Amino acid sequence: MKTIFFIILFSYISCNCFAQSKKIDSLRSVLKNTKQDTVQVKTMNALAWEFKNIKPDTSIVIGNEALKLSTKLLWTKGIAKTEQQLGWFTFLLGDYGGAITHYEKSVMQWEKLSASADKSQSFAGKKGKASTIGNIGVVYKNQGMHEKALDSYFATLKIAEELGDKSLIANCITSIGVVYKEQGNYSKALTFHFKALQQAESSNLLQIKANNLCNIGNIYCDQAEFTKALDYYTKAVKSGEENGNKTGIARNLSNMGNVSLLQGDSALKMGNNNFANEKKYPEALNYFTKALVIADELHDLQVQAGSLVNIGGIYGKQGNHSKALENFIKGLAVLRQMKNKSNIASTLGNIATLYTETKKFAEAKKYLDEALSLSTESGTLNLMREHEFAFTELYTEWNKPGPALEHYKKFIVLCDSIFSKENKQQLIRSEMNYEYDKKKAVADAEHKSELIKQEAVAEEKSRKQNVIMLAVISCLLLVSGFLVFVFRSLRITRKQKLLIDIKNAETELQKHLIEEKQTEILDSIRYASRIQRALITSEKYIERNLNKLNNKQKK
Repeated sequence: MKTIFFIILFSYISCNCFAQSKKIDSLRSVLKNTKQDTVQVKTMNALAWEFKNIKPDTSIVIGNEALKLSTKLLWTKGIAKTEQQLGWFTFLLGDYGGAITHYEKSVMQWEKLSASADKSQSFAGKKGKASTIGNIGVVYKNQGMHEKALDSYFATLKIAEELGDKSLIANCITSIGVVYKEQGNYSKALTFHFKALQQAESSNLLQIKANNLCNIGNIYCDQAEFTKALDYYTKAVKSGEENGNKTGIARNLSNMGNVSLLQGDSALKMGNNNFANEKKYPEALNYFTKALVIADELHDLQVQAGSLVNIGGIYGKQGNHSKALENFIKGLAVLRQMKNKSNIASTLGNIATLYTETKKFAEAKKYLDEALSLSTESGTLNLMREHEFAFTELYTEWNKPGPALEHYKKFIVLCDSIFSKENKQQLIRSEMNYEYDKKKAVADAEHKSELIKQEAVAEEKSRKQNVIMLAVISCLLLVSGFLVFVFRSLRITRKQKLLIDIKNAETELQKHLIEEKQTEILDSIRYASRIQRALITSEKYIERNLNKLNNKQKK
């Protein structure tokens, strides 16, 4: 029997859902007692957010009222935030085009806010823009437009790194890993998830840590490495318990149930019925039941529906038709609330198959009619093929060969269509990969050329700087040498001047001493001369007396 498998890969916008009904009542009370201002807009947005997993339609109604009030108040931030949330609610209902429209309007408003002169407002605008572009990436990812999704995520990552927002950086890296996983590039996917996990652990981002542990588990599950998958899901549950994230715990328990279910199916194919029925299916049932208990508490419709339908599938495999039908019917009721056509159609098919096995052919036809109508309406070829085959089995068991053959022919046509479509998609993917590789090669070449240019510019700049530095150093050395020369010359000149001054002083002193001695000698001579003149007869007296004597002798 076919069952639905709900594996939560990544939730870009995370939230806590503790005591949800009480929170809704509290927000309603606040809403009644607030006037029409920004507080009321915030309250309406918070209330709309709480309804997103319960009644997305209600979220949209409340969000539109918040948008009207924000527009009336000319509150840019309120308009941006409301448009962003409306994008998410519309996305949950499967309206991808409407979601993109809301997100693009939100980005325009965030850009206005980011141009504000107020730094806090500008920061909020840039962060809001980044997260909204990331949301656009989620829409592209769900449409299988992986290259556009990656463009959005890398654009978000760039802004997040500029802002230094560690949480947003880790979320972007996580999203990129999810896209690579969906492309089948498990190596790259693991690289990005482990990088995001490291970032989350270093920054104590427990929610993002749990998301990446879960995503790593999903990759190993896809590769049928079930032991590793369970190991990481278990770590994700523990991380959820650390930060009190019951939603994450429920979804990872559901993932663990899926692994056990896949292991049981694999064992059945290999003929190991005891291992499947006595170990793996009971193990899966235990995980889904635990997940359902938490989902009921949190009103998490996605986990509720997935757990109920998978529990029904396990009971069906074990031959417990009454319990299988009970859980299928409950799961169908939840899916109808969510308005998820493809999953509703799948579950209707499960119920019809169960009625066929219990020989209730009329009931089986009623459910298969609705299932085929919905799968045709949604254009899901795989489901249409399964439902046509279910009709073939139904009419064969009902002993109506004509209708059985008619539906079998339709089944074959759909198989051919799917094969043709898959081939075409494979061709498109190959062409896209070729174009991507070609663009990447050109981009890498341009990047390499740019790096070479930058290195050349940097080298030339470095060379010029070295020349300038050498010139400056040479000038400094010359100036220093000149200054040393001048200084030494001044010192020598001063020394020589000092010696000359000393010599002159000594000469002056000697001159003074000589003059003093000369004066003393002259004075002595003069003094002796006076004494001599006083003691010796003058020459004139002698000459006069000699003349007298001579005159006497002549006579």
